[in-house]
Amino acid sequence: MKKEIEVHAFNPALWVKQWQNALSACKRLGGKVRQLEVKKPAALSEVQAVEHALGFRLPASFRQVLLEFSSGVEFDWYLPNKFKLPTALKGIFSGGFSWDLDQMLGLEEGRAGWVESCFSDSSNSYDILWQNSQSVIHVPNGDVIAFYSRGTEDPQMIYLSHDGCTSHGYKLGENFIDLMSRWSKIGCPGPEDWQLLKFMSGKNTFLDPTCPNAFLWREAFGFQENE
Repeated sequence: MKKEIEVHAFNPALWVKQWQNALSACKRLGGKVRQLEVKKPAALSEVQAVEHALGFRLPASFRQVLLEFSSGVEFDWYLPNKFKLPTALKGIFSGGFSWDLDQMLGLEEGRAGWVESCFSDSSNSYDILWQNSQSVIHVPNGDVIAFYSRGTEDPQMIYLSHDGCTSHGYKLGENFIDLMSRWSKIGCPGPEDWQLLKFMSGKNTFLDPTCPNAFLWREAFGFQENE
């Protein structure tokens, strides 16, 4: 029987503790960090103004996070250059993310720009993912973490590659809350695909904070998931 994938609950107080723990772990190793910034929750009128400009309603779980927790979060950490990781974890060098209600229009413009210049073929399955997604987290290498598909009630989270990587279309979480919960349980390494894929066993399995590499990573990083 196929194992059912757990969908994680909304627990922002735990997220914040886990993000702070990740920053503390990195500092103990001698790495660099950018301190956690958590904005106040958005007003309903602010969310509706962005939705009006986009032309569609934001996904339900993202909307809940914006209205009940924060309109934007940003932090990152970078391991020291000489820090040695187990072979299975080689390639991990940083963590953190930035998402913000105020950035949603710019992210959508960026996605539309990629579609216009590179991914306009509606008969190409690779391009279709770009065409029907909505960006929410920019990846420094030019990739995107996105909702798929745009305008639906509470879509899954996927990874969009701009340069043909096999990670394109990998499902990261059942919805925005599920992704944040899964990712936070390992201290948010990434957001580049080669870091995220250390914690995935397949294209449809989501980030897995209970996989063998997750346990190995928490020990190597000195990250406390629940303390």
